[in-house]
Order: sequence, then C-alpha cells, then structure tokens
Amino acid sequence: MNRNHFWKLVLILLVLTWSVAEFYPPKNRNLIDVFQEQAIHRDTNFTTIVSRAREMEKARPNQPFNNLRDAIGTNDITHYFPYKIADTDPTRAILNRVQQKAAGKIKLGLDLQGGTSFVVGVDTSHLEASTNRDSSVESRDRVLSQAVEVLRKRVDRFGVAEPLIQPMGDNRIVIQLPGLSEADKDIAKTQLSKAAYL
Repeated sequence: MNRNHFWKLVLILLVLTWSVAEFYPPKNRNLIDVFQEQAIHRDTNFTTIVSRAREMEKARPNQPFNNLRDAIGTNDITHYFPYKIADTDPTRAILNRVQQKAAGKIKLGLDLQGGTSFVVGVDTSHLEASTNRDSSVESRDRVLSQAVEVLRKRVDRFGVAEPLIQPMGDNRIVIQLPGLSEADKDIAKTQLSKAAYL
C-alpha cells in the first residue's frame, strides 16, 4: 500500500470515530438510569430514592422528571453529585443537569417529537412613560428578561428536557415545549397563561 494512502485512511478513520463519538447517545436515555450513573456517592437513602422513582415510573411512564422529583421529595441530593450548584433550588438544578446528560444528541423538533408551542404577550403599557427613549427600551428589555425567567420556572415543573423560551419582538415571548405529552398540553397552557406581576 502506498504510504500516502495509509495516512489518508488513518485520517478518515479518525474523523469517522470522532463523528460517532459526537453523536453519542443519539437518542434520549432513561432519566432514572442517568441519575443513578451520575451519582458519585450512594447510600441507603439514595437507593430508596431510586427504587421509589422506578415504582412511580410504572404508574406514570411518560413523566420521568416528575417521578424523580417526587421520589426525591425534601431529601438533600447535593452531596450525591459532583456539580457545584449556586441556585436557590439545588434539587431542580441538579435534575436539569441530569436531564441534559440524558438527552440525546439528535434533537427532534416539535414536528417529529411532538409537543407544543405558545406565544405569550407582555403588557408593557404600565411601564413609566419616560421622555428618554433609551431608558424606556432598557426597562422594557428588563421586564422581558424577568418575564422569561418567570416562565422558565413554570416550564421547569413539566420536566421538558430542552424548552425554548425567548423574547420575540418588543412585547412577546415564544415558548416551545418539545416532547410534552397530550395530557400535559392543557395544563401547560393554563400555567403559562396565568398573569405574572413583576
């Protein structure tokens, strides 16, 4: 074999290996399995949480995030995971991290995976009428970012792996919830359309 072809073959194999590694795992993995794998420390309390989550999974198979959150309850799980969390709700932050690890690399959109999408409006008419246009734009942007955070906290209750919540235009926010079950769509619509006063 020509020496030049040998290095081309090696380069092709390296690129193929790298591309396969980038797509692993291609599909979503079981959240409870990933929760168990990511833990660096296990004791009887952790084992009880996992077994309780698996029992709940049998009753509610389409709600792994909620099952795991309910199984954890008020237990402190921060010492089981290596993550440094600076959040007011560390359990939710850890579960979001675990959920990101469990999510597959191939992201299916709303058309393939199912789910729902909402566009909500923000009433900016109550902002102080300022003579300085720059300060009114700045206050509107601040209100929109606060509204996005409020909506993000509401969406976290549904356990959606990677929701899209972003401002659209001057006074609207688009929310996409991929993988949301049919049963949760009406609940999500009700929760997200509730008025929030900032």
